[in-house]
Amino acid sequence: MYYHKLKYLIPVIMLFCSCSSGDDNQGGEELVLLESFVTYYYELESVKLSSENNYIRIYESLSGEYYCYDERNNRSPENYLKYKELRNHYNDTGYHAEINLMVNPIPNRFLADIFESVEIVSDTDFDTDHPAGTSLADISLFYTLTPFYFIENGYRYFDWDNYSESREVLYHFPRTGNNYGSYLVEGINTLYPVKALASELTVEDLSLLGRGKAGVANPTNDDPIAIIDFVKLPEQKGTHIFTVTLKNTDGKEFSGKVSMLFD
Repeated sequence: MYYHKLKYLIPVIMLFCSCSSGDDNQGGEELVLLESFVTYYYELESVKLSSENNYIRIYESLSGEYYCYDERNNRSPENYLKYKELRNHYNDTGYHAEINLMVNPIPNRFLADIFESVEIVSDTDFDTDHPAGTSLADISLFYTLTPFYFIENGYRYFDWDNYSESREVLYHFPRTGNNYGSYLVEGINTLYPVKALASELTVEDLSLLGRGKAGVANPTNDDPIAIIDFVKLPEQKGTHIFTVTLKNTDGKEFSGKVSMLFD
């Protein structure tokens, strides 16, 4: 008798459990105290470009290799050592905050590559000072967001509300509702803005790219890691094919091409 009752109860219990978990990003809580803000580092394989209006969007394409905060979740002991190496490089050891690991994806994922420069060239004369094939870095504004300065400043939030160019910078990046930091455990205030000519970028400006979402299985086309906006339009009208190259501190280069029509 007991067996027959249990047989009918099991499907009810399973249905209740499935309904309570759902497919959203809640799924309950598993708070883990972490000493580092960055949970995963992902290796870049290539960059992809797209154009909209008069600016260039840069997207990451990942190799699949990653370095995780949890030694058990790494593919090898060497990967965990690499995570610790990067964590120590950024001095990301004093975060000491609880992170919910039951959400999907786990937040605070960034690129492992540390970049040192961004180069932009066109296959067509841009103007008299920038003939075809020469650097456009001195007339190319580069926008990105990075937690590098959040970590460096002792995990102090950036004050977006009182930043005079917040609307201009955030215009280039997507948001979910009113949240620009949907991939971050503490939101947009953990990311500092970078807006500088490509010729003036520092290694610090180009560290920890990815906006907290690197490694997400299906990022949308509205999820660039950086934007390039020219400070002036080319004198030579017609179609330009731009090549953008990011070079990391190991000397590896990642290049992409995109065409833009200027009427």
